[in-house]
Amino acid sequence: EYNIEIKATGYEDAAATQNILASVTLNSPHDGQEFQQGQQITVKGTVNAPWNSVRIQVKNPRGESIYGPLELQVTAGQFESSFTLNAKAEVGSYNIILEGGGLPATILGKFKVKAGDAAKPVGEVILTISGSGVRNELKLTQDDLLAKNKSQVVFSAINTWPSKKWYIGEGPLLKDLLNEAGLRDTAGMIRFSSVDGYSILLTTRELIQEQRYVFPQFMDGDSSQGHIRGSANGARAVDAIIALRSAEGTDNPAYMSEIDSLLLMLGQRAVHEQNAQLFVKKINKIEVINTSPSKWDNPQADPSSKEVSLGTRVRLSSSIMDDDKIYYTTDGSSPTIDSLMYNPIASRWQSSRSDIFDTINHPIEITRDTTIKAITIGPGKMDSDVVTFSYKLKKTDIETIGKVIPSNGG
Repeated sequence: EYNIEIKATGYEDAAATQNILASVTLNSPHDGQEFQQGQQITVKGTVNAPWNSVRIQVKNPRGESIYGPLELQVTAGQFESSFTLNAKAEVGSYNIILEGGGLPATILGKFKVKAGDAAKPVGEVILTISGSGVRNELKLTQDDLLAKNKSQVVFSAINTWPSKKWYIGEGPLLKDLLNEAGLRDTAGMIRFSSVDGYSILLTTRELIQEQRYVFPQFMDGDSSQGHIRGSANGARAVDAIIALRSAEGTDNPAYMSEIDSLLLMLGQRAVHEQNAQLFVKKINKIEVINTSPSKWDNPQADPSSKEVSLGTRVRLSSSIMDDDKIYYTTDGSSPTIDSLMYNPIASRWQSSRSDIFDTINHPIEITRDTTIKAITIGPGKMDSDVVTFSYKLKKTDIETIGKVIPSNGG
């Protein structure tokens, strides 16, 4: 709090005084408070200004950022965030920097880190976030997760059978948890592991950087068959969450339970993208890795580019033909995840769906000179290159197409 006092020259008793309250007040940690390596630190404060958010950044004794910069929501004039010091955090004095509105970046708080055993979380740890792609190992109990800001999100989802389903879940945003652990710009991959040993490896790009959506009309055309594309109208952006409660096959929150907790849930990048197989149940570890993802192999075609007969059926293939989907065009444009999908049924279901496998994953019939452009897109890797296959009809077939064949009556 600051005092401004104005006095008139020659009039000792004439004065005007006004108190001005600082725009941002840091309530915790208090100045000079000491913490041990590996301990969790909660930052709390108040804002005496019409701001919706403040930006926080924490720097170590060498001036390196260990947390943030991160936007914090201001609710009823209050803001709060927490992070965990690395078990080998540098000993010394740390600065907390807050800014918002027209306030210039100002060091508003200091705390000290001393060597010693990390403070152990109270209660059983149910989720650990670690790895070379984060600055701090984060250990979270059930109470820790329940205390965090939670979002209730409806997801449109298609599995690899493929069939369509609604999902609903409630939990903290994945990106918030990763930022709390100090997500590095160099992080390229994230591994989610379950208590039963199952794990899946995804890219930070597809999880954090690329926008995902819920498609309210994705069941248009057919409410169950996942290979029949619904409408993308009304799409709403959604973020991935780590759900504490969830329900499958409905968008009604009354049916949510903790049976699959902790559950990774994420939206679709396109209305026909298959994402339900990525909903990992009973997660207990998230490992963030400083490595660049590899690329999917380029699609192949059989036959490859050549002169072909009328009605030739071109089969496309990728390395696995399961989660890796081939998207293609025949109009000369470059394919994207919004283009036609060649292999909706994953290879894992080929024997179970042999009666309709070639009907849904159908070859492309050549009825005229055709250019096929194709790309492989799937989870856990970067998209393949776009490859081009060109087909020309044999001259005799072109002549046949142009002929008018008379009827038997002459």
